[in-house]
Amino acid sequence: MNEWLKKLGDSAKGAWAKWSKIQKAIVIGIAVAIIVAVVAMFRVSSTPTTVRLFNAPVTGDMQSQILTRLDEEHVQATVNDAGYISVPDEKTATKMRDILITEGLVPASVDPFASFFDRGWSTTDADQNVKLQQAITRTLKQHIEALDDVAFADVTLVLPEDKLFTSDQKPVTASVIIKPKPMSDLLSNRRKILGVQRLIMSAVEGLTAENCIITDSEGNILHDFEGMAESDRLDLVKKQEKLIREGEAHYRAQILKALQNTLSADRVRDLNIKIDMVQGNKGFHGLPSNHNPRGQPRHALRRFRIPRHASDKPANRHPRMAGHRL
Repeated sequence: MNEWLKKLGDSAKGAWAKWSKIQKAIVIGIAVAIIVAVVAMFRVSSTPTTVRLFNAPVTGDMQSQILTRLDEEHVQATVNDAGYISVPDEKTATKMRDILITEGLVPASVDPFASFFDRGWSTTDADQNVKLQQAITRTLKQHIEALDDVAFADVTLVLPEDKLFTSDQKPVTASVIIKPKPMSDLLSNRRKILGVQRLIMSAVEGLTAENCIITDSEGNILHDFEGMAESDRLDLVKKQEKLIREGEAHYRAQILKALQNTLSADRVRDLNIKIDMVQGNKGFHGLPSNHNPRGQPRHALRRFRIPRHASDKPANRHPRMAGHRL
């Protein structure tokens, strides 16, 4: 092995001695070019790659709001001189686009779902429309599934062809089936459902709320806000009943204590109180310790009764109050 290397070195020295100055310069130039190319390749490969958040520059106050929101999500973002915002990878970009769209932090001039296709000389408008529909469907599915509360989403879009007359134009429709993650409140949280609806409508041009159907895997419509209003009313009634019970307990304890101090605990052992509360839109927010009836919503103690003990004397010797109003 050593003899072979020695012979190789001797032959290289002999060839180098026989070459002219021009040949030597060419060999040196090639070697330098190879070294520079290798160094540049390592430098480029070591540079971290980033993905643009939007395919359009964002400037002004909106850029500051977006960067602040990215910082709240602990996302490292960079902005170049032209105003393009970049994030570490495509997954992060998809998630942050979804959050920004849901919270309305996307400028009107920016299309977060912009897609560009290579169009050949044989590509027709119908092919391009099919590609566009597939791209929007795929991107919308990725954005919905990027939500923390969504485990799976199935998206179906119908983008009809443009007609000459408005009366002949069919509407754009969207059907989305969402399967939430375990322990998620997506199905009952109106704010989250509105965010999903806003996300879908911003992705599909010409889509209206009445033509956007969002259901769960069992076919229940999630964005039926009129039905949710009845559920909210029932929840409000439950809260009012709870407040009434708290008010009855509060008045019972206060009045019973005062009567026992005046008439003794043996003569006043129990007290029944019923509160009728007339409430406006502002609601009833509880009873403070220093309660002032004039400063609270209209509520009344309709009646309270002091039970008599069997050993007590006739009822006309005991204080009796009925229909007393506070």
